[in-house]
Amino acid sequence: MKRELELFQSLISEYAEFGYKEALSGQLLAMMREWAEQGQSEILLESVEWMEAHVRPKEQNWNGLNHLLDRLDMYFAQLYTGADALFCLLRLLTERRGAQSAFPRNPRSYNLRYYMALMAANRSAEGLHRILENAAEDRRVSLEAKVLLLYEMAARGKVDERRSVVRHVCDKAEAENHPLVWLPLTLTSLEEEISLMYYNRDGGGGHSTPFGPHRRVSEEKYRDTKARSADTGVAPSAFHPIHTDEELMGMQSAVRNWMDRSNGKTEAAVFDLQTRHEPDQIAPELLLSFGLTCLHGAPAEHVLLEGMRPARIFSLLYSAAANGGAYSSGDLNAYGRLEAWRSMGALAGAPDDADMPFVLKQAESCRWWYFEAPTPWFHHVAWDFGIAALRPDGRTLAVLAATDTD
Repeated sequence: MKRELELFQSLISEYAEFGYKEALSGQLLAMMREWAEQGQSEILLESVEWMEAHVRPKEQNWNGLNHLLDRLDMYFAQLYTGADALFCLLRLLTERRGAQSAFPRNPRSYNLRYYMALMAANRSAEGLHRILENAAEDRRVSLEAKVLLLYEMAARGKVDERRSVVRHVCDKAEAENHPLVWLPLTLTSLEEEISLMYYNRDGGGGHSTPFGPHRRVSEEKYRDTKARSADTGVAPSAFHPIHTDEELMGMQSAVRNWMDRSNGKTEAAVFDLQTRHEPDQIAPELLLSFGLTCLHGAPAEHVLLEGMRPARIFSLLYSAAANGGAYSSGDLNAYGRLEAWRSMGALAGAPDDADMPFVLKQAESCRWWYFEAPTPWFHHVAWDFGIAALRPDGRTLAVLAATDTD
């Protein structure tokens, strides 16, 4: 091991002095990948510790070395086979590459949620259960890490609820009122179409994007709608809004990262239709009568309104929450799933403290629509959607619109 570490140190010093060379970078990456695959945690950790203590690259070479260490973290999360995998990963992320490090990670992109998602995506179910079993009684591993890994596994259908460690982690989480325990460990009928991020060995990857615009609209229609929007103010709603601030917050949960960490904006409301409406009465003219800013300036014939299955609606909310928008990376699968359910439940009219079976039944009892329009409010890039939900009473309609741009 000493000879390997000395070679690594020599190559890193060369990189720090002279910068990127394809052969040099490839050799370093191959060494780190091999260490991870062989379970050599100490040399991995010592290499990072040595770099932080001794390496001070030229300014133009710093990003390249930091990128190499990001790769090392990723290899470790996916390939390390030691019994102490979770503890060593946390040690690598906090003690070795924390805020005080000479090579700190970008905490916005590479945080505990990211590495638990990466680990759950690219390891087998059996291997993940072993990692949890080895970490279950290890006080050096935070409860958050254990619970987060378990629910990232759940999003990918990798949890075996017969395993005692699963019950053990859930019991600990319930005792601490951890928010993720609200979620079931198996996906529900509304979660069959969710778009999971896939990752390659180097941490890159992708996901499908289910957002609009779903219909190509001519430039003439855009200009017409923009002119109408500019010429008139937003009309008052013909129906009484009945939402509370708390209800709006819940409805917007799935797209909060678009607003807080990107360029997104949302509009949400709940209206009393005064009389019971049948699904065929939900039409563009009705949506326009609400005085929504997102539809301002659009004539009825320019509004796309399509009935949609609740599972498809949930996939929109899930993708927004878990995978993010134009610049936000989302909350990933465990917390993204939770935020999507908060939005789904609020749109369906479920109380804040309702359990999953109630929210699921309420969502399945609603009628759902997707809508969009060529108005100036929507950015018309790749992150637009509108949702309308007619609640089971037939006279309450909730709407949520969101848009984001790069």
